[in-house]
Amino acid sequence: MLSVSVLHFHCAAAQLEALSPRLKPNPRARKTGYPMKLYKEDELEALAVAKFGTLAAVEAERDRRMVAKEQRAEAKLQRASLAHCWLSFLRAVSDWCSPI
Repeated sequence: MLSVSVLHFHCAAAQLEALSPRLKPNPRARKTGYPMKLYKEDELEALAVAKFGTLAAVEAERDRRMVAKEQRAEAKLQRASLAHCWLSFLRAVSDWCSPI
């Protein structure tokens, strides 16, 4: 699962190492899970501004990535639809060519 720091501020794990997170037990797996790393939002904003220049540029990057994600999903759907049509055609041809 992606964290808010990656989705909202586009910070990579290597960039987050410079910050000091607050560790909190993982509520889903208290005994076996790794603790959650909680970062201060203002520190994440400062890191994103250092990377992109302004908060508006961070918003523009988020919008660009969302558009790209939607385009990839649409292309995947079109490929699946094309594959389905092709398989239907092959089944129809094989039924037509099969001996009686």
